Amino acid sequence: MDHFKTAVHHVRDDASAPTWETGVSSEVTELPAGFEHRTMIVAGRGITAGLDAFGRALRRAYGTNRSYDRNVE
Repeated sequence: MDHFKTAVHHVRDDASAPTWETGVSSEVTELPAGFEHRTMIVAGRGITAGLDAFGRALRRAYGTNRSYDRNVE
């Protein structure tokens, strides 16, 4: 949800069950005081539906409306 360019996701498969890990990249050496990082998980029936659900949820979380973009050709 935040800091898309520094967020990393990894599936660790060395445990009894695969584990999904997410957070800020270990290449980031410093973070400002009060830094927060949020992750949102969204599922849908297929890639298009999943991305659409993610976009709608993200716009709702940030209070934005880009519905007019759907009419752009």
